[in-house]
Amino acid sequence: MSSKKESTGTSSSSPVKPVLVALDQHTSSMELPASNLRVVYLNQPQKNIGFAGNQVVTAKYNAWTFVPAFCYERFTQVSNFYFLLVGIGQVIPAITSTFGLPYSWSVDISNMILLVLGLVLFVDAIFTGVEDFHRHAADAVMNARETRVFDPTLPTSFRQTTWKDIVVGDVLQIKKYEAVPADMLLLAVHETDPSAPVGMCFIETKSLDGETNLKIRQALPCTFAQLHDPASIGHLPGRVACEHPNHDVNNFMGRFEPGDDASVIPLDLKNVVLRGCVIRNTPFVYGLVLNT
Repeated sequence: MSSKKESTGTSSSSPVKPVLVALDQHTSSMELPASNLRVVYLNQPQKNIGFAGNQVVTAKYNAWTFVPAFCYERFTQVSNFYFLLVGIGQVIPAITSTFGLPYSWSVDISNMILLVLGLVLFVDAIFTGVEDFHRHAADAVMNARETRVFDPTLPTSFRQTTWKDIVVGDVLQIKKYEAVPADMLLLAVHETDPSAPVGMCFIETKSLDGETNLKIRQALPCTFAQLHDPASIGHLPGRVACEHPNHDVNNFMGRFEPGDDASVIPLDLKNVVLRGCVIRNTPFVYGLVLNT
């Protein structure tokens, strides 16, 4: 996921407030239609409803759906369906040479179609079931991983929670060498010199694009300048309007609105950290969950 040099576009007049987006320097500025927006509020969880959860499910089957789903998938294949019809024809006395039985040891092996087909599908079902069981186990491990979510009611300001319980609008604290559990807007980073904050960190994107070189991510000046301690997170205003989740890991479009009277700040890829990235070269960062 290589970052690109980007420039800021200006919005044109419209009855719907458009999202300012940053595009490649060779592309003209454009606006994101309101229908393509998701709006995420800071410190207003009651407004962040209707979004999908963060639980990962890669398994295809469960105990109730395995047999019907497996049979449907296999018999929608033309070859399997053909041999099933031929095998059924073998048990009809009027048209069979095996006396109404699915097989006969007295004739050639071509009359054993149902037996052979059943054996092949049985072995296939075993391997498929074992593979899907491993998917369930991997999903359980991934969903049970823990991270820290901002909670203003606690003295430490953060509570432990599992990845599957993260919701859009949560503010996370991700420490060095930890993977990011959800796509998030970078709010602030640990500063070596608090008197001169820079809001910059490095991330590793190897799990997304295979690249091992570190990439720079930049927090917004309007957010990292206000986050002097964890407790100040609860007083941070604003909302984010951005695109919905998609498969493009090389671009991001959106805007951050610090307040009613503040100017809109365009967002691009350098301001967000995607799920699976690893934080490097800084003790911890704070981020607002945008996508789950």
